[in-house]
Amino acid sequence: MVRCGKLAASSLLGVVLAVGLPAAVLAQSGLPSADELAATDDFSALDTAAEPATPRAQAQPAPAAPSEARNEDRTVQADDAPRLATPGQSQEGSRGFHGISSARPGAQNSFGIGFLGEIYAGEGAVRATDSNNTLVGNLVVQGTFHEHFSANFRLQARNSVNTYGRPQAMLSQGDMLLGLRGHLVATPWLDLAADLSFDLPSSFGSVGPTFSAMSVRPRMLATADLGELFGAVNGEPIPLYGHFNFGYRFDNSEKLFEGVSNPTRIERFAYGINAYDMLEIGLGFEYQLPYVTPFLAWNLNIPVNGADGLCDRDRPLDCVADAGAGSYPQVLSLGLRGEPVKHLGLQAGIDFGLTSKDAEGLGVTLPFNFILGLTYTIDPVAELVVEEKIVEQVIEKAPPQGILVGLVTDRVTGKPVGGAQIEYLTRAENIQLTGATSGAFRSYAFGPGIVLEVMVTHPNYETATMTHIVVDGEQPIEFKLKAAARAGTVRGTVTDINGAAVANATIKLNGAKPVEVKTGADGRYSAEVQAGPYTVAAMASTYQTAGKDVRVEANGTVDLDITLQPAAKESFVEVSTEEIKITDRIQFETGAATILPGSFNVLDQVASVIFENPQIKKMQIQGHTDDVGSAELNLELSQQRADAVRTYLIGKGVAAERLTAKGVGSQQPLLPNTTNRNRSLNRRVEFRIVN
Repeated sequence: MVRCGKLAASSLLGVVLAVGLPAAVLAQSGLPSADELAATDDFSALDTAAEPATPRAQAQPAPAAPSEARNEDRTVQADDAPRLATPGQSQEGSRGFHGISSARPGAQNSFGIGFLGEIYAGEGAVRATDSNNTLVGNLVVQGTFHEHFSANFRLQARNSVNTYGRPQAMLSQGDMLLGLRGHLVATPWLDLAADLSFDLPSSFGSVGPTFSAMSVRPRMLATADLGELFGAVNGEPIPLYGHFNFGYRFDNSEKLFEGVSNPTRIERFAYGINAYDMLEIGLGFEYQLPYVTPFLAWNLNIPVNGADGLCDRDRPLDCVADAGAGSYPQVLSLGLRGEPVKHLGLQAGIDFGLTSKDAEGLGVTLPFNFILGLTYTIDPVAELVVEEKIVEQVIEKAPPQGILVGLVTDRVTGKPVGGAQIEYLTRAENIQLTGATSGAFRSYAFGPGIVLEVMVTHPNYETATMTHIVVDGEQPIEFKLKAAARAGTVRGTVTDINGAAVANATIKLNGAKPVEVKTGADGRYSAEVQAGPYTVAAMASTYQTAGKDVRVEANGTVDLDITLQPAAKESFVEVSTEEIKITDRIQFETGAATILPGSFNVLDQVASVIFENPQIKKMQIQGHTDDVGSAELNLELSQQRADAVRTYLIGKGVAAERLTAKGVGSQQPLLPNTTNRNRSLNRRVEFRIVN
């Protein structure tokens, strides 16, 4: 239910979804078997067979031949006949495969559960020279409640690690999709359907969905039994099916970043965010063979109705209108679905991205993406027909239970963390505590398939959360906590040049967590801040701002006394996004790098501006000369003068790492060196902001 960039949470989620959902989970999901159903007239077990968040299986037909099986999903095959693979599931959970949905309904009162995992690892796909690893888990449920009505549900978690990401690991979990579908048999060989999907993403940094970012997609579906349409070959019908999907997605995912910032290309890919609505077109084919079904699909999304102002702001990429059709998201899918055990389907395939250009506001289409799936069909009525027998005695057994056997440790030292609180956010159970010396805990018993949101808190550590899908039996789980940031203190006295205390001066400490305090009547101040680097600026009416860049250590104290000079009668400094511009020259001794005292006031104002604008992280001091003398000597002199200015500002308290110095010599004159006045203007110092 949370989007975040914590590697600890995302790593375990990937293990749980990619490895921790084997067929054993499906077999122990609490669903009644054919034998159990045949042994009793009480079908109430069907009402409680699956938890809402269990992995989804899909009701699948098992026809003797394509022409016989259009809407006969419960056809019983002879024991010695080759078994046809039952229909699979799409990445949204509907009947189909990959990005294609089938218009054919399942058998009435049949259900399906399944898990589809997506894997990608490569370089240069999201951003040039990057390295990106992506793992997606889709937990899906599908049900056919009536011959003309079905529904599907998907719970998705995405984990993307990109070398240029900030942070590198980006996780979204708890994204939900609900699809509602109506079916109609148009002809003996054609099924039609209309569906409506609601794609609801989870929030950033909190539990729960963001309804304002919900995307809605109406769509029309058609599935043709091409064997029925074209007739038999050599007396046998062609087991070929064609699917056509056409829809329009009202995409509001861009609103996840509303009021925060413009999403980067890496964030768009990691969280599945687009700035356009999409006209979606899909075409797919399946060829049913005994035990296996190969399939081929093509999907094209045409971006329309882009977000307001998307192409008005500065952007590194072309707009879709300029990039053309080559930027449209387009995928070719190849795959194979098999059924080694009746009702248990295995699916594997690869998506090939056909998009040739990048465009502003569109997520990345990967060059390839591997998809692996596991599905299970539940059709109680059909099983009763096949398994007709009399059981004299029904043996009841306790329902399966899952228990988390947990351990909470320090991420750095590995030592157990005692007294940590364990809270199950998605359940109503009471809070538990880890053992005082062992750091261990044992959870309550939960039914298999339940999705638990587990949160661990401790006053000395950062809060950690983890999503876990319960399976039968004991499951080990470990939380490695990161120590909470500790505080330090900055204190001192603010005085004027005569040593008198300056009362009620404002002290701004800009860093990891900005803090602002006032001096008392004695000019003293004290502020508690998180450990890290800070720019300290003292400001008072009628005085010129002064300060210093400092580093505050955890549990440490920085003593910083600040002397304020009277405000200058005339300002010589102007600030823009690109430079700190001075309206007076920095004077040096002739042919030397010694700053003349008459220029101290200008440089003091430059230092004040730097303290007042902590967003200036890096500034380059450039020294320029005229063309008198050799180019080599001018270049050397300009470097020395730039270094002298840098040294002066460091002496005023500006951190050395915020300043660089570069001598340009006579290479960049403002005016032609044709007059003494022009040469005078060309001898200058510039302050370029190079964040």
